[in-house]
This record gives sequence, C-alpha cells and structure tokens, in this order.
Amino acid sequence: MTHANALMFRRLRQIGLLRRVFGEGDTVHSDLAPLPRVVNAILSALYVAEMQFVARMDVPCGVSVLALARKKMRDER
Repeated sequence: MTHANALMFRRLRQIGLLRRVFGEGDTVHSDLAPLPRVVNAILSALYVAEMQFVARMDVPCGVSVLALARKKMRDER
C-alpha cells in the first residue's frame, strides 16, 4: 500500500480547511467537473510522473491510497 496524488495533497487540504472555516453549510455537491484540456494535460503529466516515482518508493501522504491485492491460489500457503 502507498499513497498517490501527493503533489496535490497540500493544496487540496488547504481548500478543505477553507471550506470548513468559511462554511458551505450542509450543501452537498460534487467536486467533479470537466477541466480545460490544457489543465487536464498538465495534471495528467504530473500524475504519470508521480506514478513512476511511486513505483520505486512509498509516498507517506497523499489524496489517494493505492493497494495491490492478490487472491491466494489453493496450493499457496
């Protein structure tokens, strides 16, 4: 197990804290929204670079958690 999206962790944490401080009431909404192609391309490039790093080393914090699970075969102990 490791974390992912560590590059965005600090910024998203700040946004979350600001939302709590200034309050959005009990309004429930989705953060999902289409992004401009340029922004999406930049974020995708950052994610790919981070995944290459994560493949070699664990990341201590991030927005997402990655886990690799494998089902044991009957003859494995």
